[in-house]
Amino acid sequence: MGSLGFALWLAGVQLGTPDGTGYAQPMDLAVARWFAMHRPEVFVWIAEGIGFVFDTLGILVVTALVVVWLLWKVGRRPIVLAPFVAVVLAGTVAEVVKLGVARPRPDAALRAVTDGGFSFPSVHAATTAALAVSVIVIAWRVIERGHPPVRLTIWLSIAAAVVALSRLVIGVHWSTDVVAGLVTGTAVALVVVNVALMDAVPRPRVRNIGVVPRLVLIALAAGSVAIGASYVSALRAPGYATLDVRTVDWLKGHGLTSAVDRTEAWWLWRHPPSTKDTLTALPAAPASTSPVPTGHLPAGVTAIAEATVPSAPTPSGPSPVPPILAPPLPGEGQWTPVQAANGRVEIASTTIRPDPVHPDVTVTLAWMDPAAVKFSLIAGTRQPGNGPGPSGAQVPVALQPQLVAAFNSGYKLRDTPGGALEEGLLTRTLQDGLASFVVHSDGSATIAMWGRDAQLTPDVVGVRQNLHLIIDGGQVLPGLRQNIGGLWGGVRSTLPTWRSAVGVDATGHILYAGGNLLTLDVLANALHAAGAVRAMELDIHRRMVEFNLYDHPPGAVRPVGRKLSPDMTSTANRYLVPDQRDFIAVFAR
Repeated sequence: MGSLGFALWLAGVQLGTPDGTGYAQPMDLAVARWFAMHRPEVFVWIAEGIGFVFDTLGILVVTALVVVWLLWKVGRRPIVLAPFVAVVLAGTVAEVVKLGVARPRPDAALRAVTDGGFSFPSVHAATTAALAVSVIVIAWRVIERGHPPVRLTIWLSIAAAVVALSRLVIGVHWSTDVVAGLVTGTAVALVVVNVALMDAVPRPRVRNIGVVPRLVLIALAAGSVAIGASYVSALRAPGYATLDVRTVDWLKGHGLTSAVDRTEAWWLWRHPPSTKDTLTALPAAPASTSPVPTGHLPAGVTAIAEATVPSAPTPSGPSPVPPILAPPLPGEGQWTPVQAANGRVEIASTTIRPDPVHPDVTVTLAWMDPAAVKFSLIAGTRQPGNGPGPSGAQVPVALQPQLVAAFNSGYKLRDTPGGALEEGLLTRTLQDGLASFVVHSDGSATIAMWGRDAQLTPDVVGVRQNLHLIIDGGQVLPGLRQNIGGLWGGVRSTLPTWRSAVGVDATGHILYAGGNLLTLDVLANALHAAGAVRAMELDIHRRMVEFNLYDHPPGAVRPVGRKLSPDMTSTANRYLVPDQRDFIAVFAR
């Protein structure tokens, strides 16, 4: 039963992904709409009556009557209890899978009655199928041996089909829910009845395995060895990546991208942010080990001890971020220096609550001054795809004394239509119209629409493209929440998850934003509030969103990392060793 339950759960996740992107969703929607438009009121009344009769209590009563009938037919034998066991077990399996998949029922507009809860698989279909199939098998193998009970088989099959059809008539189930319920009930009934009959049927003598089965077993064994070797190779591939990341990458590299995406979509849909939880305090800023005297702070940047004191905005420093949720928490939107040198702030950070619907969701922002820092795009061992560059997929040891920060790049290139130019290596073709992180020969950087705001001129030394701009002309682009036109990714783009983005303000400062349980529009709103005039999304999901700051304690052999936000999930010293993903390094000028 465990294998059946897992198979059903996997089918529910893939066919009826709760966010509406499942493989069967177009068909399910078409069937539901057809029934909504072609059901006379009398049919709805009949279907509701059938649903009531075969509800939990009703199906148990009907099953008890069947057990009494079997006692009359075959006497007091254990087989008479098989239908009851099959019904209870099928209903239990269906309920457990239903809670696991958590697929919403059809939209209320398509229903004649209000019925909350989840829908995959249909318990009504599962229990009636279990009852019908168990009785049919018992009738064929025990009651009327040698005389097939065709009439009984037909009537019981029709009864199970009518109950299943009633769920579509009143619109409380999708078509795949009903099919999955029928499969569940049938499988459970066959297992239960065959187990009950096991002692009554002579066991056949085991024969030697023939040539064809042996060849099949050899082929399966060889395939398993090949698959195992491929997976082990992925686990041992050079470059930093956690086990879960390597596993997902391996699955996607073997034709399972769509299945993995839908499983991830199910997971995200099952773990939404809270609409009720609130915060009383924000996470503490990652305090700099090289504090800046207050008198040398740029206007608009407050010292750590003065993090709640507003400052007047000026072109020389970041303006406080206006609160999206009122009233603001202490320090919310106020910038704190987290990297500084020679009395000058290089990087400042702040945290805000960007989502009015989910008040416990936060975004951490980093402000980087291009007059104090310079940027470099560094290729990873596997991304963007041409292998590591001269840096060896890490911050070069010779440059580590100047390193102040490093943060994640964009999607895998196979998930975006663009290209990349990193460390002199061009991967695919740079596409006009795409959002691009552009690095110039002097170490400055900007966010651009390629072909409009930037081109491949001699002073451009790095370009990383990733989908389309999310902020342009100082405005958040419409359609982010719905991912209109598929401009911002695949099936998971509309779901809250770990997300990151980078933008540029009107004076050329680079802004990074990252956090968990974010939809793309919420992330864009956070950058817009911080002053971004153009912005692009970077990588998403746990392990992928990473912004590390690096300190240089006296006598240390290499920099010591600290996270911009304490809940970022990768190691704080990431990027000091070879990494599978490309990234952006930030150095002091």
